[in-house]
Amino acid sequence: MENLKYIPSKDGAVTAIRIYYENDRTSMAELAFAFGGTATIEWTNVDERNIYLSGMNGYTFVFDEREKGDFQCFVRVR
Repeated sequence: MENLKYIPSKDGAVTAIRIYYENDRTSMAELAFAFGGTATIEWTNVDERNIYLSGMNGYTFVFDEREKGDFQCFVRVR
């Protein structure tokens, strides 16, 4: 699928997103579509991510494979 031609009614919703680091620590994402196929984008590139935003919703599964701590290490106390 060519990135600039994503149409949710034709390609289906984004059913799952796998976020991972590329060799140079760039955050990449592989997106799976309801009607088949995948696309790979640079996850931190807002322009690339926005192309598929209309197909993402609360039912989209997100698999974040990047190294990280647990949730509490991100919570800041005011």
